[in-house]
Amino acid sequence: MVVAVTGLGQAFADLGLSEATIQSQEINHNQVSTLFWINVGIGVVLTAITICLAPVLAWFYKQASVEKITFVFSLTLSFVVYGFSTRQF
Repeated sequence: MVVAVTGLGQAFADLGLSEATIQSQEINHNQVSTLFWINVGIGVVLTAITICLAPVLAWFYKQASVEKITFVFSLTLSFVVYGFSTRQF
């Protein structure tokens, strides 16, 4: 139940920014730094959205435990960690 939401979040985690840096003919340090922080910001936003969706998911599935599981998944799966793990060129 929770993986359906977090999996959707993972699909939007970097918005193709990593691939854009690979395809660019030239890229400077400022651009790479900006892309890195954008990915971290996206991760923070996705984590916050997932945490906010926890009560909605619990209500939708009529399972109180889903709220806690969603909260834990959002922190352990952590879109923020994914943002920090993007490659620096």
